[in-house]
Amino acid sequence: VVLAKALARSGTGCIYSLDHKAKYAQKTSQQIKLQGISPYASVHHTPLAELNSAGKNQRWYDMNLNEIIKNKIDLLIIDGPPGIPGENNREPGLYEAAPLMAESISILVDDIHREDEKSMIKRWTQDNPKFKKEEIAGDNQAILLTKTKTSE
Repeated sequence: VVLAKALARSGTGCIYSLDHKAKYAQKTSQQIKLQGISPYASVHHTPLAELNSAGKNQRWYDMNLNEIIKNKIDLLIIDGPPGIPGENNREPGLYEAAPLMAESISILVDDIHREDEKSMIKRWTQDNPKFKKEEIAGDNQAILLTKTKTSE
């Protein structure tokens, strides 16, 4: 809601949020509607399901991103689904969103102090060497991956 309010002030952009719990998706959708920022944000209830992503079976949101996202993604925030140790549930987010990524993109990954997130970042940057890493929150909390049109 906070980020959508910022977009509304700037008059451009759109946030697409996925939530596997209907209760929270509905609550957030109501806040977006009450704040009058619906043109800038939408919440999609998408239960978790088994998904084969990058050759691995993992649990991720049961949906096709192409069905809701009509523009290229220039900021991707990965803060879900909940991290269950050893399941790498967040990794599909990078691979599923890849075809929708703009030439210049920033990816914010939360909870990088956990082993699953560390290994996800390592694999992603090995598979995509044009991305640069920058820790942006102390104590190994978040990392920003960036790629620009001029990244070599």
